Amino acid sequence: MPDDFNKNIPLSIKNDIEAYEDDFFIEQSSKIEIINQVLSSYQIYLKQNDLSQNDWKSFLSSEWGSFIDIFPDDSDPILQEYSVKSIIFTVLTNETTIHKIKRGTNLK
Repeated sequence: MPDDFNKNIPLSIKNDIEAYEDDFFIEQSSKIEIINQVLSSYQIYLKQNDLSQNDWKSFLSSEWGSFIDIFPDDSDPILQEYSVKSIIFTVLTNETTIHKIKRGTNLK
């Protein structure tokens, strides 16, 4: 996660987030149905709001609640919010990495 994302995570849940990061977040961000849901929602959001491809911050802020089902533990709403945002962010950065590699190697 980039520093500007991590600095917004409340200290009270930082350890919990890190505990989920290695297994659960990776598992969730690798599921094709979650990837498709996030990427299609992101593209629709960008078009509706006339935003650039890199405007993930506003997408996370306003749309994370639409993805609550990818982190169903609602015992701590703050943990749930930042966990959902972490999974979404991972999907978006993975997609960006794939596109950069494709462009760099001229793959279609």
